[in-house]
Amino acid sequence: MQKSPRQKLGRTKATAKKVATKAKPRATPKKAKPSASPKKASKPRLAAAVPERFRLAPSEAANGSSSLGSWRPPWGNLFANANYNAEFLGRLWALFGAPNQEPMEGFGYTLVDATSKQIVTAYSGSSGPSFGGFDNKETRVAISALQRQLNLTKPTDCKLDYDEPEGARVAIGIRKGRPFFALLRTYED
Repeated sequence: MQKSPRQKLGRTKATAKKVATKAKPRATPKKAKPSASPKKASKPRLAAAVPERFRLAPSEAANGSSSLGSWRPPWGNLFANANYNAEFLGRLWALFGAPNQEPMEGFGYTLVDATSKQIVTAYSGSSGPSFGGFDNKETRVAISALQRQLNLTKPTDCKLDYDEPEGARVAIGIRKGRPFFALLRTYED
């Protein structure tokens, strides 16, 4: 009985397949051809629209509103970043400046959507970064648009000090592009 070329080399079908797979040349990426007219970089659809779409509103405009959901950050799991409150603040501050609400703890923004005339709140307290307003379809659409914009916005440097209900004073914000949290005064002080 005569041996096949594979048997002469001591290869089985499985090892021959592995060798053949390893021997395949890697594809090299094709170089882009230069075009006659350079294309402009496209901006995300909402990037420029939100500062014009949403404006600060008097905090009294949100009286009677309720919580409508938590912020869904671009990194997925909210709690994967220990300074998520500072990250949320830095993104809001980049779009609207300092908060215009003074809740018992944390910070808050009252905004009006110029498109639907709905009141939207963006705040952070004991429940973490959240959105609120008067529960209807138009408000939920506005919150979705604001949330998408926040996730496209780079946080800006900022600092906010506030008292927690138990008596501690804390500072949160963005310093040199990084979120921070600092305990300024403990509960016992």
